[in-house]
Amino acid sequence: MDVHASHLHNAPGKKFKHYLFEFFMLFFAVFCGFLAENFREHIIENKWENRLMHSLVDDLKSDTALLARTRNVLGRQIRGIDSVLSLLPQNTATDEHILKLFQLCEDHVVWKARARPADRTVSQLKNAGFMRLIEHLEVSNAILGYEETKNRLMGQENDYMEAVNLTGESDKKLFNLVYLYPFYEHPVAPGQLPRFPKHVFNSSFIEEFGDNLYVEKLEVQVYIDRIDDTYRGAAALIDLIKKAYQIED
Repeated sequence: MDVHASHLHNAPGKKFKHYLFEFFMLFFAVFCGFLAENFREHIIENKWENRLMHSLVDDLKSDTALLARTRNVLGRQIRGIDSVLSLLPQNTATDEHILKLFQLCEDHVVWKARARPADRTVSQLKNAGFMRLIEHLEVSNAILGYEETKNRLMGQENDYMEAVNLTGESDKKLFNLVYLYPFYEHPVAPGQLPRFPKHVFNSSFIEEFGDNLYVEKLEVQVYIDRIDDTYRGAAALIDLIKKAYQIED
């Protein structure tokens, strides 16, 4: 075989090797690009994850402060309800007694305390699909557990609000608010108190008011228990997130 024939025989093999080399180089370039993009996305997701965890810790700190304040307010409400209940059986009350009872009801019975934990970061985690970014399974499980605790708190808050509303309705039947409220807004000395007309205090509604008041006290106590559960859940979640993500105070 002459040199020219040998060259023609080897040409297809060289072209195949050349194309195969180009294919592998292209594949390697695409593969490296895929890895680089994957790595870049992973870095971005880690930044988002850390940012969201810092935000969630801030929300939880806000929750604990709110829950502590609300618990203190509800504690005062319980003490006020007890004061009203201790005065309520005295249905042969003087005008001073009626006014004092009315003032206690206005100060402690017919208003509502709300504990609404922050929902900013958790909503973002859920609605934007960012829960998948949480690499620590124990953290994501704890977040979902805390959300269940918050839901129980909100359910009890609704029951509490309903009980206060019922007490408020019977409060309007027991007292003549139009007559008594000016004395509540602008107290006068006992000696300056005018003689109250009979319709100021309708003693026939004492039993209804007392029953509603006992129910309200029960709902307040359960509400306090739910607040305590939520506070403990928030504090534990703060510690868990700070440890998992090395967040300093």
